[in-house]
Amino acid sequence: MLHNETVIENNKNKIYFHFFYKYENYSANDEFFVKGRGESCFVNVSEIKLIFACAQYSEIILTGNKIFRMRVSLKEWESKLPSEIFRRVHRSTIVNINFVESHFQKRGQHFLRISNWVDNIEISKRKVKLMSDFANKSSIRLLL
Repeated sequence: MLHNETVIENNKNKIYFHFFYKYENYSANDEFFVKGRGESCFVNVSEIKLIFACAQYSEIILTGNKIFRMRVSLKEWESKLPSEIFRRVHRSTIVNINFVESHFQKRGQHFLRISNWVDNIEISKRKVKLMSDFANKSSIRLLL
């Protein structure tokens, strides 16, 4: 067993995993372990819709709108998550572009609408250009 690993028994197989901060980088198909209040589970990276900064914590919103709070900064998330899928659109928000339904502008401010999420996500003025450059390079269609 490698240094600082934890072992979980699962159907006769041993699953080795590090906690989030031990991984170098994630790909879209990787999983990591999340322990929440009363619930612990493996989360596939592609199931993450949004990540919000919340003081020294971050809140992860998954498909099905499950919310987990972790003591991981957005800077750490940004460095470990695949940049082709996840974009920081505001100093307090990272979005999975696969869940972006639409973009709109209201009173000079840009917003994203995320599938099955009530609130609109604000894009900071500095990030609008980065998002439009990204949209031009990828198959994503944003009206920026």
